[in-house]
Amino acid sequence: MAKQYGYARVSTAEQSLEAQIQALKEAGVSEIFKDKATGINTKRDGLQSLLSILDVGDILVITKLDRIARNVKEGIQLIDELAEKGIKLNVLNMGLFDGTATSKLLRNILLSVAEWEREK
Repeated sequence: MAKQYGYARVSTAEQSLEAQIQALKEAGVSEIFKDKATGINTKRDGLQSLLSILDVGDILVITKLDRIARNVKEGIQLIDELAEKGIKLNVLNMGLFDGTATSKLLRNILLSVAEWEREK
């Protein structure tokens, strides 16, 4: 049976995950995976644990696209892999990323902005 999972990430140990966790709970997510690590790559413990249990029909919920990746190449790869496995990505401030041409365009633009912000 399809499930909904949340993912929250901040870049440093000093930052708080609470606002993201609260938003995910308000969206109806009960199981939330967390990381306090840079978003430069997708090799984070919480994210990897989450990815290992996602199944066809599941929905991964995040508050903003830059929580899952701040690197264009890895972000596109991850989101495409999710779509290929039949897993949807719900970005609370944007909507559902479902592999359509429009969601791919938005994904590319937003990941590019996130990478630019990280590098400046």
